[in-house]
Amino acid sequence: MSTEAVKQKLLMVANSGVYFDFPPEQIQAYTREVVSFLKNHKDTVDNIEYFNLLELQFWLDIFTSRDVDAKIVLDRISDQFASVGTSSRLKILQSAYYEAQGDVERAKKVLGDDANQLRLQRRLTTFQRQNPEAYITALNRYLDTCGSDLMAWSELATQYTNTGHYDMAAYSYQEILLQEPSAYPFWFRAGTSYYQQYLQQQKSLKPQPAIELLDLALKHFARSVELCHVYDNGWKGIQSLVDLGVPAKLKSAPGSDAYAKQLAKLKPLIPTSTTN
Repeated sequence: MSTEAVKQKLLMVANSGVYFDFPPEQIQAYTREVVSFLKNHKDTVDNIEYFNLLELQFWLDIFTSRDVDAKIVLDRISDQFASVGTSSRLKILQSAYYEAQGDVERAKKVLGDDANQLRLQRRLTTFQRQNPEAYITALNRYLDTCGSDLMAWSELATQYTNTGHYDMAAYSYQEILLQEPSAYPFWFRAGTSYYQQYLQQQKSLKPQPAIELLDLALKHFARSVELCHVYDNGWKGIQSLVDLGVPAKLKSAPGSDAYAKQLAKLKPLIPTSTTN
């Protein structure tokens, strides 16, 4: 992958907030990648891109308990913006760092009392994570006033998934895709939400809406690998639908023939490594 392609991939990850839902092995891989990129290719990014990637490195360091590295990055960002006062974005990073240290009270205190600053308001909602329903309500309230916050939409989708509301998770991912149509991990996640909804409701669903959910899942998985041909998760999603095929009770549903043809068309394209 070219340096420019790596840069664009990392910026997409940084700007979309998709990394908040990465599994541990993916967090580790991206940590190594962003550290290496900033070390070897800093001259290829402008100031805004540089600090977006530094912020990505900070969060990945926090998630992997690399507290010393996170503090170094945080100090670097703080030094840059010290002359313009403490921004809400910087307060959020400082709050996250203190929370990672186990100092929840200081994490709350650094945010201040001005909940009207939208970024700080979102950060304050995270302290309700122990109560999923309250957290969902707080995130929705925040998104009513700041619908462009992709990280909040991603977090909301995760909470809906954790509570089994797969239809609402899919809706949240669609809100992200409206703003970031090239964010292939979210095409995969939306597809997964549709598939999970099908699995959850398959016994009660009538044939046509069941096929529609499977078709939506397939289209979203296919779009993810169209945007990134080597995206394993997208291919695994397609493989899972190919393995399922068209269930017998759905074969008479309108659209089932077209869906079966799409499965047949995609099956030979699945990389061998996915099928093994």
